Amino acid sequence: MTAPHQELVSVPEQRVENNFAGRDINTAGRDNVITNYLTGLRRLRPRPVDPNIVMPPDRFAPPAGFDAALQSVRSTSFLPARSRVIVLRAPESSGRRSAGMRLLADASVPAGRHFELLPDWDEPDVATLPEERNAAYLLNLRGVASPLPAQFFQDLVHYAGKLNAADSYLVVAASSDVWAGRLPEAATGIRVVDIERPVPRKVVEQYLPADRVIWLDDPGSSFFGVLPAESAPSEAVRLADVIVRAKGPVDVERLDEYLGWTDTVRSWFRGGSRDVESRAIRIAGAVLNEAPAAVILDSADVLLRAPEIDLPQEVGGLLARPDASKRLEPAGMSFDPVTGTAHLVHASQGPALLTYLWTQHIQLSEVLTRWLQEISSGPARGNLDVLAGALTTLAQAVGISPVLKLVDGWLALNDVGSIDLVGDLLSDLAVHPTLGGKIRPELAKWAGGKSQPARQQAIARAVANEFGRTYTSQALNRVRSLLRSPGSEDVRQRALKALRRLIATPELTALTVDTLVKWISAETETATVEPGVFLNAFSPFPNGKPVPEPLLQALSQGEEAGQAIRRRLIEGWVQVADREHRTGSVQDALLEWRRAAETNLVPEESFVDFMVSLGRHMGHVDPLFLNVVKAEGRLKDKLITRIFADVAIAYDRAPEGSISVATVITGAADIANDQS
Repeated sequence: MTAPHQELVSVPEQRVENNFAGRDINTAGRDNVITNYLTGLRRLRPRPVDPNIVMPPDRFAPPAGFDAALQSVRSTSFLPARSRVIVLRAPESSGRRSAGMRLLADASVPAGRHFELLPDWDEPDVATLPEERNAAYLLNLRGVASPLPAQFFQDLVHYAGKLNAADSYLVVAASSDVWAGRLPEAATGIRVVDIERPVPRKVVEQYLPADRVIWLDDPGSSFFGVLPAESAPSEAVRLADVIVRAKGPVDVERLDEYLGWTDTVRSWFRGGSRDVESRAIRIAGAVLNEAPAAVILDSADVLLRAPEIDLPQEVGGLLARPDASKRLEPAGMSFDPVTGTAHLVHASQGPALLTYLWTQHIQLSEVLTRWLQEISSGPARGNLDVLAGALTTLAQAVGISPVLKLVDGWLALNDVGSIDLVGDLLSDLAVHPTLGGKIRPELAKWAGGKSQPARQQAIARAVANEFGRTYTSQALNRVRSLLRSPGSEDVRQRALKALRRLIATPELTALTVDTLVKWISAETETATVEPGVFLNAFSPFPNGKPVPEPLLQALSQGEEAGQAIRRRLIEGWVQVADREHRTGSVQDALLEWRRAAETNLVPEESFVDFMVSLGRHMGHVDPLFLNVVKAEGRLKDKLITRIFADVAIAYDRAPEGSISVATVITGAADIANDQS
């Protein structure tokens, strides 16, 4: 329960510049602003886009049905827009996002007010959709596998009315499997339009000059008849890119590139021992493209020593071998002597090679699985992100199942390198446009599986990477599961590390702090995470070493975000103090914050402002608060002076004879006695 002295009257705006405590955050107007800001954090994060850059009008091939959608968003001074929510329904890989971007461009909103929304939810909920004024949103449901719930369609009717009042728009891009429900018959302001896949030939024409378009119809051209009639728009764009780079209408190499380098890759594996070393370097380059040359060559050497390959080493070892450039060149790789890195001359050959190995060279793929495990803890230890990216590309080509089998094998090793590699891979898969919708729900199941702590550790690593930055709300839910049901202390520590990483990311600080305070408090029916998580998440000295970034971000942000963050910090401290019965560990944690300010790890003024506000909410005579204020140190006098000033203002403004004033005077006397 909050101490009775929390009844102190509001403090007026005045005193120290940048002093949020003196800005009267408890006034009704400011409090409403902060409350609205915190409410907004629960909505999907609008990501600014320029539709004319994402899908330029001169590159767009309108699909059948698009004109009907276009008429729904266009408005004039005489005819308002007929629809505020427009659903573009089509199969996956049909160009829905491109069509959605062109609708955004035509919506009557100011420049710079176009946004894309990603489905960062575990349960679809219309309440998470933003509703700012004069905005156009694209909700991109690419890769989502489950149908939207019936309640979503019911709630969308009310949401469309809000958009109409705000003069805003929402475009939803979804498949018929996802958008399978029925809207209420009385629904207004919502239109569902089924669009078809654009004609592939027309897509290609948008990207090519006329003198190269004719190559598609020339029987003597390498590119005659190569574009399937049912090609996805992305495939048509890829063909156009290949033709743009072709030397002429006859270019066998560019044709092979478009066809996935099939002939070229097969030629590398025709048999014989002569090119074994080059093959190993090609494979290493495919999974480590643009890594340091030494890493690629060392990884290739590990493969050559595999029992199933066992290439004898030349007498003289490294001294008998040529330099990096000469070893890489026969493998189709280029060496940069300035940076020391190596890259494939044709980057698209890497994915083609990996696809070939896993689909055609079955025996070798088993050897490569073990090899990947070895190099992840060996020469490629510092390039796990590159490895993960290559395996994500492989998953796109051969499906998730073969890659998840690799994951199980790595996790069985239970070593740091393998766990980190799996974490990076899961992060990449979770944010992938087509694969992510299947992976993210799996991560939710795995996070609660304490019987497999290695898997839990990998999920924590994924949260600390791009998954956490892109799908923050879902990532936080995974962290909560890890903290509630950790399979080992290592899981708990990794989960805390991931949480601290999110807090320290400026654009995610407010959402993460708000979510954490919800976890430890009774704002929901029951607190879901132990209070110690709050203390550890902000500790400026975890494991005794100075790592102040989470606390620094939480205390340093300005404007509405900063005020909201600091209010939630205060509420968090009050909750922790109450739940932990003001034990010594809580006091020690707050003293750590003070030590961080006294050693310039966090801004001194921000910490003092925070303490002044905390005193108002916790109570100036609270023993825990008093002990932290009165502890010896550089900030002792400054804290006491500022708190006296705050108490004096409260006394002057409080009604005569109020209990709060008496309490404040007692608190002031306690501090004064310590000064005498």
